[in-house]
Formats: sequence, C-alpha cells, structure tokens
Amino acid sequence: MRLIKPDFFVVVPLILERFQKEIYAQLNRGGFLAAPLFTYFMEYKNRWIDRGFQTPILDKLVCQKIKEEFGGKISMIGVGGAALHTSIEKFSRAALNIHMTNGTF
Repeated sequence: MRLIKPDFFVVVPLILERFQKEIYAQLNRGGFLAAPLFTYFMEYKNRWIDRGFQTPILDKLVCQKIKEEFGGKISMIGVGGAALHTSIEKFSRAALNIHMTNGTF
C-alpha cells in the first residue's frame, strides 16, 4: 500500500477487522496508556464527525501515521461482501480520516 499509494480501494470487512487488531497490537506494545488514549481520541473524533466537524489537530498528531501506512493519499474505502459492524466502520473512518461506502449483496 505504501508503494502504490492508492486514492481508493475495496475491501471485505475481515480486512478492516484485522487492520484494527494490528493497530491495537502495536499500541499495546507501546505502553499501557497508548491503547486507552488512542481509543479515547477515536471516540472523541467520531463524536465531532457525527456533528459535522473536522478534527485537524487529531488528524495531524494521531491519524497521520496510520494514513501513511496506507500510502498517505487514501480518501475512500469501499466495503462489500458482508455486513460491516458499525464499530469497525467508525474506527476505520476516524483512524484514516476517510469516507466509507458500504455495499453488501
């Protein structure tokens, strides 16, 4: 992903669940406060996104490193193949600062 630097890609929900698990595994290696603080920041960011606001400080300080792992240019993810759990959708939307399109058949 870092090499290709996509603007958009399509995944199944299992990939996003693994993505979330890997982020928390790395955070847990970083210390006992890293994961709870990250969870708090993502919940805070989702509250403001739901109200229609952006969080540029959190985007720069917390989410930029995660977005760089996806090439840095990602702006949208399409999810299909199965139903996506709301918590996974909100986490991915906040952590990557992207729009998500969910299409299940």
